[in-house]
Amino acid sequence: MRSTACATEPVPGWPSTVGGSASSATSAAPRSPGGTDCRIGPAPQGLRGPEDSVQLHQLRYACTIANEGSFTQAAEKLYIAQPSLSVQIKKLEHELGVHLFERHGRRAVATSVGELFLVHAERILAEVGLLQDQMQQAREVRIGRVAIGVLPSVGTGLLPEVLHAYRQAHPGVEITTTEQDIDASAEFQRRVHHGELDLAVVRTSGRVPSLAANLLLAEPIVALLPPGHPLSGRSAVHLLELADDEFVALRSGGGLRTLMNEMCDQAGFTPKVSVETGQLSMLWRMVHAGMGVTVVPRLAAGDLDPPTLLSDGYARRELRLIHRASEPLTPSAQAFRELLIYHARAWSGTTD
Repeated sequence: MRSTACATEPVPGWPSTVGGSASSATSAAPRSPGGTDCRIGPAPQGLRGPEDSVQLHQLRYACTIANEGSFTQAAEKLYIAQPSLSVQIKKLEHELGVHLFERHGRRAVATSVGELFLVHAERILAEVGLLQDQMQQAREVRIGRVAIGVLPSVGTGLLPEVLHAYRQAHPGVEITTTEQDIDASAEFQRRVHHGELDLAVVRTSGRVPSLAANLLLAEPIVALLPPGHPLSGRSAVHLLELADDEFVALRSGGGLRTLMNEMCDQAGFTPKVSVETGQLSMLWRMVHAGMGVTVVPRLAAGDLDPPTLLSDGYARRELRLIHRASEPLTPSAQAFRELLIYHARAWSGTTD
């Protein structure tokens, strides 16, 4: 009895691709009823048969005959009529221009060329089986990779819960996150366009034809006030009420610093920034230490509670989730996208 294994090394005189074709190939082979077939490639000149291709089901039939040692037993195992099995093997032999089996009574024995054929056929079938298994695992999001780019505030305020929930549901998927603040939207758009990232969260409304963009959430802008500040007991303030305060802020060039400057400009003043930092956590500590006030999106306020809402109508930030428009997301990336949207909506419902 032969054990079934499978191969990608080319048989002498055969094209080397499975599922593709050599330079003389024309069109893909049709699928056969009840099985998955694919073109292995045209036979060498002089060996072309009437169907000019070797089918996967023919490889499986030949390997089963070799394993069972009999056309009759192979036909029973394959649930096909023996005459149909014999016809398929004859077509295969005609296509290859070689004799694969010798019959000795009721037994079928592979010829020397048949033995060579079977080595490669078994390996091909094993590779196809592995391919099908891998694709099934990918469809079911049991394996895969997801690369996502996020703004630091999203990475701090929303992403940890999403990552935890995703890992619980899909432990076999590898996740890579990239955080960037300076020129983040433009850089993330470029990286998604080139396929370096599957998904990215950006702060931009500019449309890029190659990218699909969906509103992820619209969050309020809040004021972070030190303990004992005259306005700290209020649930909401107008930004202009902070015009005379000293501000602590993130460094210039980053998205949150740009947003703060834009908000203050719309309120009609330029903030007096006394200290800058590159870290959100440091920004929170400086406010708590009484070094100044600041304004950030609610996600960037972390666990500081309760933040003071800005009641100005323009004090909101819209975040969009982008991916390539030209091709569908992988199952693993699509599952991550759906989970991120779900958590963003749930979070937004608690902050409106």
